[in-house]
Amino acid sequence: MTIGDKLWTDKDGRAELQAGQAAVHMASMTALSFLNLDDNTIQMRIAEGSINFRVRELREGEVYEIDAPNMAFTVKKRARFALTFLKTASPRALP
Repeated sequence: MTIGDKLWTDKDGRAELQAGQAAVHMASMTALSFLNLDDNTIQMRIAEGSINFRVRELREGEVYEIDAPNMAFTVKKRARFALTFLKTASPRALP
């Protein structure tokens, strides 16, 4: 993967990406692209769909960010997140 690459999971499809200390699970009908990608930074953009995003360890200087049409989400500590973005609604984080 490199900056500018785009991924799409179609109906009934799924994908898993691992980068650094992070794992991203894409649900069906999800559009994801990479805005910045280097040894310390992973910045992704989700245009629509759902992802489960897990950061096992956040090392000094590492940045994990998810951008959406109406927000940006930066990981500040080790955790798991489930995020859903719909084209017709505001983004929401699920517990």
